[in-house]
Amino acid sequence: MITRSYDAVVIFPSPGAFTAAAVLAAQGKQVLVVEEPKPGPENRRYCFPSHRRVLAGIGGNTWLPLALREIQIHPQDISSLKRSEPQFQVVDSSHRLDIPSDPAALVEEIRREFGPRRATAANNLLARLETAGTAYAETIQTALSQETNVGLLGRIGVKKISWTEPREEGDAAVNLSEAAADESVDDALLRFIGAPLSFLSCLPDPVSELGLGRAGNLLMGALDGLYQDPSNPDAFHELLRRRVEGLKVDITSEDHPEQLVLGWGRLREIRFAGRKQPVRAECLITGDNPQRLTSWMADNHAEQYESAGDDLVPEAFLHSIRLGISDEVVPEGMCDHVLLLPEDDTQDAEGCLLISLTPADSKGAPKGRRAMTVSCRLPLEFAEDSRKVDQASHRMLERVKDLVPYLERFIEVVHIPQAGPASDANPYPLDTRPAWFAAPHSTGSAGLALPHRNVFYCGRGALPAMGLDGEVMAGMVVARLAAQVIRKGR
Repeated sequence: MITRSYDAVVIFPSPGAFTAAAVLAAQGKQVLVVEEPKPGPENRRYCFPSHRRVLAGIGGNTWLPLALREIQIHPQDISSLKRSEPQFQVVDSSHRLDIPSDPAALVEEIRREFGPRRATAANNLLARLETAGTAYAETIQTALSQETNVGLLGRIGVKKISWTEPREEGDAAVNLSEAAADESVDDALLRFIGAPLSFLSCLPDPVSELGLGRAGNLLMGALDGLYQDPSNPDAFHELLRRRVEGLKVDITSEDHPEQLVLGWGRLREIRFAGRKQPVRAECLITGDNPQRLTSWMADNHAEQYESAGDDLVPEAFLHSIRLGISDEVVPEGMCDHVLLLPEDDTQDAEGCLLISLTPADSKGAPKGRRAMTVSCRLPLEFAEDSRKVDQASHRMLERVKDLVPYLERFIEVVHIPQAGPASDANPYPLDTRPAWFAAPHSTGSAGLALPHRNVFYCGRGALPAMGLDGEVMAGMVVARLAAQVIRKGR
């Protein structure tokens, strides 16, 4: 049951928003989390790996586990998320590269598949990535450990406050494509090395847009494994949710906001459907596009938040089809996760495919079968054209058939998402929420500070170059900023 007053109200929780909620609750603040209603019915014969968020680097030496330790996520909770060895495979029509967790073993795998000269070049590039990634992670830690620079006007809620992501310096500022050219890594090999970035960052063209610091952080995390738990559609979301629940945060999916009362540069209160008394909120945090808040605002404020959402520059959404496949046609040695690259001359919109299988004999599929999720990114304009989505789904199936022999005889197309609400016939509706964003023109805190001083955003578009790391980091930053605007002795 919600009460009449909170220090922070979190609406549409993302990993970043849950992180902010956990930090504030650990500081003794009163926090309310408003979740979306539970999804509709699902096909219970299969439990499919979720690709809404691809998890990497939760157990290795990247920035993300440091952040998780700060909000006191127990290591056993992290290790319970499943992974395999090799961690994943990158495949095209000519090569199959197994990605082991040991960088030295990875170089040997490149030597086997691409030859000694290209392996030496790849080793030099990977060494630069590891050095730059580690240095940038340390820069982030330092920036987060420092107090937010807030003057008197910010503390009393008169002036907007913000935080700026530190710049990559020196070698870390060189983009991955330039560094590959420096080390004589050709385009064909770079496609394999950089393939995980297609899903781990939130940028449309990470190879040319990411500096070595960010790219190194993400790729070193990828060597730690792509995680899945087929029994849990969004394992990381649930892990963070359990942590927030353990801090006695109020969580509701039954209560729905109907009006945000805004004025004089601040959110004042939130009115909920079916409640006579409004809820006073010292600050509001959203993990989804701020444009989703506009239906609860007066027109003049809604225009401001529409503009704020446009500044995030969404580019693409994640499209997933769900298949059942017979054990007997799974190729020998096929990993639980496969990144299937397009042909060099292919310009199809879907690009790289991420394919995940439940393990053999998993309870996530009927006996003798496995659940397979196949995902790609599609341009955001496809969301308005069901014909283009269907065509992309067909091409995805054709490419999977090239990877798995005899697929037509041993495949069950369990679900191809359609637009509209969840139902028995459409258990996983088309999810058109943006998953990729254009890189901001600067490394500033795009999206973190919204038009009102006590309303904050910490979703995918806040720091898109860093993917899930960026979402969680944005949550930690927002918690610091929110703590400054929460009035003492309210």
